[in-house]
Amino acid sequence: MKKFFFFVCIIISLFLTWKVFKIALVDLNNLTEYGWGYFVGEIILLLIFIFLSWRLFPKSQKTN
Repeated sequence: MKKFFFFVCIIISLFLTWKVFKIALVDLNNLTEYGWGYFVGEIILLLIFIFLSWRLFPKSQKTN
């Protein structure tokens, strides 16, 4: 189950990365006050999902 959530977080992170770069490259000059809020919110969500992906990364179990 942990691997499933890891892969879901990776997919969401990639999607949010695409959205953030699209806004930054195309629409940055045309953003209104609400647009900046949307842009910052997307960045915050991206950071949250990157953190979750990092925490859920499946680690190999070593047996001694």
